[in-house]
Amino acid sequence: MKDFFKYTLASCLGMVIALILLSIIGFISIAGFVSFVSSSDPSVDLPEEGVLELKLDDIVPEKTNNTDISPFSFSLDDQNVVGLQDMIRLIGYAKDDDQIKGLYINLSGTTLASASAYDLRAAIEEFKTSEKFVFANADYYSQGTYYLASIADSIYIHPTGSIDFRGFGVTVPFLKGMLDKIGIEAKVFYAGDFKSATEPLRRTDISEENREQTREYLRALYNIFLEDIAESRNTSPEALEKLADQFQIQFTEDAVANGLVDRVVYSDEFINAIRTEIHGKADDPVNIISMSNYYTKNKKEIANISGDKEVAIVYMEGGIVVEGNDPGTISSEKYVKLLREIRNKKNIGAVILRINSGGGSALASDKIAREIQLIRDKDIPVVATMGDVAASGGYYIAAPANVIYAAPNTITGSIGVFAVIPQAQELMQDKIGLAFDTVTTGPYASAFNVAEELSESEKDFYQSFVDSIYQQFLHHVANSRGMSVEQVHEVAQGRVWPGKKALEINLVDEIGNMQNALDKGVELAGLEEYKIREYPKTKNPIEMLLENFGEGNGTSPAIKKEIESFLSESFPHYQIKKEYESLTGVQMRLPYYLDLSKQSSSKIY
Repeated sequence: MKDFFKYTLASCLGMVIALILLSIIGFISIAGFVSFVSSSDPSVDLPEEGVLELKLDDIVPEKTNNTDISPFSFSLDDQNVVGLQDMIRLIGYAKDDDQIKGLYINLSGTTLASASAYDLRAAIEEFKTSEKFVFANADYYSQGTYYLASIADSIYIHPTGSIDFRGFGVTVPFLKGMLDKIGIEAKVFYAGDFKSATEPLRRTDISEENREQTREYLRALYNIFLEDIAESRNTSPEALEKLADQFQIQFTEDAVANGLVDRVVYSDEFINAIRTEIHGKADDPVNIISMSNYYTKNKKEIANISGDKEVAIVYMEGGIVVEGNDPGTISSEKYVKLLREIRNKKNIGAVILRINSGGGSALASDKIAREIQLIRDKDIPVVATMGDVAASGGYYIAAPANVIYAAPNTITGSIGVFAVIPQAQELMQDKIGLAFDTVTTGPYASAFNVAEELSESEKDFYQSFVDSIYQQFLHHVANSRGMSVEQVHEVAQGRVWPGKKALEINLVDEIGNMQNALDKGVELAGLEEYKIREYPKTKNPIEMLLENFGEGNGTSPAIKKEIESFLSESFPHYQIKKEYESLTGVQMRLPYYLDLSKQSSSKIY
C-alpha cells in the first residue's frame, strides 16, 4: 500500500510538472508566432488591378477591430478585422477606384444579422452603378447569406452545395424542466407582459404575448427579405414565399430552375468566370484583393480628417456592463469617461452614436444615458443610429438623442426590466445533503440568500425594485421622446419592435443608416467643414495578441493553424461566460445573443 501511494503521488507530480512545462512551451510558441507576424511591414502593396473580395467568414463588428474575439478567430495572416462601416466606405471608394475591376462576394459558411446585411446590400447596389461586375459565390447559402448574395449580377454555387430557403422561424429552449429535476428554482421578477427574456426559466412554452410579438417582428423582417430579393432577382415576393412554403429549393438544380442561382460551378470555374469578365481570355492571372488589405492600404483615403470642428462617432456594440475595458462590450466604466472627454472638447460639433446592443445592466445603461444627456445640455447635437439591435438597455442609451435612426429591420424597443434570483435549497439540502444555518443581528441581515427560501417580504422587495426601475425607464423615454408615460407604457411592457413599426409608434424618428445619421448631425450643428473621429480607439489583432502573450522567437505553420482553430471555436463561449460573470443588479436585456457571424487576405489565381 505504501508503494501504491508513493508511485501514485510520483505520477501525479510528474503530470503536474509536465503540464506546467507544456503550458510554458505553448506560451512561448504563441508569443513567438505573434512576434513573427507583428514584425511584418504593415503597408500593403496591392496589384495594379484586381477584384475586391468581400469575404464574410468571421464576426463583423460595427467598428474595425472593435471585437474581443478578433485576435483569435480571424485569420492571423490579416492585420485587421474590418468593421461594417469601413466595409461600406471601402465599397464606396472601390466604386471609383480604377484598380478595382469588380466585387466578389464570398459567402461560404457565415451569415449576417438583418440590418447589417441590409446596409451592405445598399452599398453594393451603389457600387453597381459604376457598371463594374458583382459576382457572388458559395458552397452553400443560408437564408442570411443568400439575402446578401441576391444583390449580385450573377450568383454561383458549388455543384454539391445547397440553399436554405424555407422561411423564418424562432425556436426557444426552455430550461425550467431541467432545473426542476436538479433542484434549482429561478425566482423571476419582471415588469412588462412582453418581457420574454426570463420565460425559459419560468415556463415550458412560449407565452401568448411573446408569440404575438415574435410573429409580428418575424413577419416584418421576412417581408423585407422577400421584397428585396424579389426586386434583385426580377420576381415577386409572393412567388418567393410559395417556393419557401412548399420547400421547393432542395438541390442546386432547384435553385437554378427557379431563378435563385445563375450557374453551378467548381471554384476553378468560378475564377475562370471572373477571368473572362476582366480579360476576355483564359490565361491572365486574377488578383483577389482582401478587404483587410484594401483597408490597410486605403484607410486614410476613406477617413474625413479635414476641418476644425470634430464630429465624434461613438460605437456602442455588445452587452452593457458596469465594469471592464474589453472591446465589443459597452461598460459604463469606459463609456462614461469617453463621453465626458468628448463633451469637454472645445471643438466638438456633433456626436453620432452607433448602437448595436441587446442591453444589459440597468445601472450601466443609466450612467451612459446621463452622459449623453449632458452632451445635449451643452447644445451639442446627438444623433443615434441603430444597427441590428438596439433594444432594452440599448434603447435606453439611444433615447436621449436629438434624432434616432433605425434600419427597417432593426430590432428595438424591449422597454422592460427583470431580475432573476436562483434558489438551490432542494439541490443542496435534499439532493446533496448540504445544510445551512444562520445567526443574524436583524431580520434582513441574511436576506436574499440563495441557500434559503425567499420570504414574502423579500419577494415583495424584488418586485417593487423591478417595478421602480421600469417606471424609471418609462419616465426616461417619455422625457426624451416628448411622450406621456402612459403613451410609452402602451408600446413598452418589454415588447420588441422592428424598425419600421418603431417609426410608427415614435420610438425612432427616421429610417436610415450611418451616413444618414452623420448628415443629420452635420446639419443640426450647421457645419460646412468638419473632421470625423471615431471612438473608442481600437487596436488591431496583432497588437492585442502582443499585449496578451508578449514576444518570442517564432513558431511553425502547424502550431499557427492549431492556435487559430482552437481559439476560434472556444473564445465566443468564453466571452459569453465572462460577460455573464460581470452582470450585477437588474438587467435590461434581450433573451438571446445575435450571431452576426463570420474577412481575408489577398490571393492570386
